Amino acid sequence: MDKLKSMTRKEVCDFIIENFELFKVCDSCDAILTYKCHICPVCASYRFDETEKRIKKQAKIFKNKPRENYLHSDFL
Repeated sequence: MDKLKSMTRKEVCDFIIENFELFKVCDSCDAILTYKCHICPVCASYRFDETEKRIKKQAKIFKNKPRENYLHSDFL
């Protein structure tokens, strides 16, 4: 999973689509999380959708959506 940090947004989304079994989608905020997460770090929800269809659909949405939040590197 560390290699995801060096990938572009589109590359990460393609990785998620190809390896959907490693991820799940938060039912509250639609964030894509690793399957190991028990609580969403974005909204603190604990309800997730782990179906292939939902994970791939959300990754495709994120792939073409512009970034809306700040990264640590934006402040350097």
